[in-house]
Amino acid sequence: MAGWGADRQGIFTCEGDDLMDPDNWGFSGYIDVTETNHETQTSRVNNFDTTFFELNGTCYYVTPKGADWKGALWITTFDPDNPTVLTSDPVIISRGDMAFETNVLQNGQNIQEGSAVLFHDDKIFIAYACATVDQFYATNVIYADIDADLMDPDSWSKYPYPLLSTADLTTTVEDPDYTTGKKGSYSGTFGPGHNSFTVDENGNPVIVYHARAWGESYVDRDEDRYGLFDAGRHAYANSVHFGADGFPIFNMTAEQILSEELKTVTLTVKVEEFAEDAMKWAVGNGIIAGKENEDGSYRLDPQGGTSRAECSIIIQRFMETFGE
Repeated sequence: MAGWGADRQGIFTCEGDDLMDPDNWGFSGYIDVTETNHETQTSRVNNFDTTFFELNGTCYYVTPKGADWKGALWITTFDPDNPTVLTSDPVIISRGDMAFETNVLQNGQNIQEGSAVLFHDDKIFIAYACATVDQFYATNVIYADIDADLMDPDSWSKYPYPLLSTADLTTTVEDPDYTTGKKGSYSGTFGPGHNSFTVDENGNPVIVYHARAWGESYVDRDEDRYGLFDAGRHAYANSVHFGADGFPIFNMTAEQILSEELKTVTLTVKVEEFAEDAMKWAVGNGIIAGKENEDGSYRLDPQGGTSRAECSIIIQRFMETFGE
């Protein structure tokens, strides 16, 4: 219901338990009509990229709209019983006012779009894409305290540099020569943005975003290469981590998450006589099962090594049995 040429966003509602049954779905209506006049646009949501979240019983929309001909994110509240009805005038919580949010090569374009919400500890983070949909596309966050007045622009702050950008994903193969006009050569991916969040099988947050691969382009004109109308964008995912300061980290590599030298752990356990009762307790409660023999039976091997995975299983069994 939204996109190029569309002037409104619509809502479809599922009235049944089976999301895959088309008969359970019905059109609830349009959220609002976007005016083309910037002076009357302030009371509207935009015609694309509006996202939703609920906090402390209040429902919010976050929508991208221009402000003074610059990119901006707006927030508004709405009635959960009728999500097409806004209950407050939208206010600006982010403007394209940072250098990395502006592409000076594209007439200073500084879009703010594709917002997604992430909660952690006592903060709410809204990730958004900025600059232009090319190698300058990047992902950053604005944030507020979870108990703050989210409709007050002063409650929001912006991280001072992008949390995920081309610099995090690209390797330079050959530097460009600006004296001759020779272009550089690169590998990897670039232009990460327009993200969303989900969780993995353990409930840990995962960021999903789109980016491009160097050397992959589907346009005829060189000036369109890697730009908005070049279809060569793919979906990528990465685990979200949090620093000691509580802020999300989107750009950790697999090697940074777990280095090669730490992938294998050897542990030698020597059971003394005083530990015999504890071992019997662990075996009796299914915490330790031992190592499997060729005939399918199990044996305790206190002098053998224990892998990281085996240690994790022991801890998991203990938490499942006695975690409550």
